[in-house]
Amino acid sequence: MIVEGEVLDIFQGRNRWFINFGPDFRTDFTVSLQDRPLNMVRQRWPRPENWIGQRVRVRGYVDLWNGLFIEWTFPEQLCFIEPVPYKLSNATNQNAGQ
Repeated sequence: MIVEGEVLDIFQGRNRWFINFGPDFRTDFTVSLQDRPLNMVRQRWPRPENWIGQRVRVRGYVDLWNGLFIEWTFPEQLCFIEPVPYKLSNATNQNAGQ
């Protein structure tokens, strides 16, 4: 399934992140990632709190776990709808034009 929406909140646990698209994570749509995918995303986007308010598109298999849920298993499953704002870019991308 492909789901599009605005990121409302991100909970960053030590071993798992939850990206929430509604005010109540127990009933609203959530994307989660852990393990190797989490480490890859941390390298590419070290400040996910900057995603809040951004419109994104996520594709994957939908499951039920405290509402509708997609486990994010590889970085390409999520894309920003608008061009990635400067504040979301990592240092490598910021220095690419210099």
